[in-house]
Amino acid sequence: MVSQEQPITPGTIPGNRFVAEGRGLREQVVTTEVAPMVTSRTPAFSYFWGAAIAGTLFAITFSVMSYALMYGFGVGIANGALALTWGAAVWIVITTDLAYLLGGMIAGRLNSLDRAGWLSGITVWGLSIPLVSVLLAVLAGGAGILARFAPQVTSNAGIVTYSAPNGVWTAFITLIIGLFCAAIGGSAGALARGGER
Repeated sequence: MVSQEQPITPGTIPGNRFVAEGRGLREQVVTTEVAPMVTSRTPAFSYFWGAAIAGTLFAITFSVMSYALMYGFGVGIANGALALTWGAAVWIVITTDLAYLLGGMIAGRLNSLDRAGWLSGITVWGLSIPLVSVLLAVLAGGAGILARFAPQVTSNAGIVTYSAPNGVWTAFITLIIGLFCAAIGGSAGALARGGER
């Protein structure tokens, strides 16, 4: 038996067929064309925004857990009231910036497109600020309704005192540092997946 080989090119599948020729059978390689596969592609922005939303939710969850731990240790409470003391201010700065760093890393790692990782991190930072503002407004409104209809539940724990630097400046400095931490985290996440920084 004589075998004839044909080169296999992309898009073909090799197959064997025996052909009768004169006195015996001869093996011949026959190739079959394969239809190209059609894949559905998800729009590019869904990968980007999905990663950014995941990073934002992680950053918010991490912050809430850390603040609960802070109040559990009594760091942000003075005389039964919420207080922005020096200890609470330092805790808030470290927690927020670490949350942005980790949230940016998650967004940069999950974003599978060839996008700059720092952009994923900055998007986490940009999404978290209005989302947290809305959540705080809802919580404050719920606390106000609770205080109105159940005054016996209220205490002076709702009074906020300041003994550290002004709370607005603390928030501003924290958010500016958080912007850089989110960009660095996004770049680190992109490097971890082998993409652009």
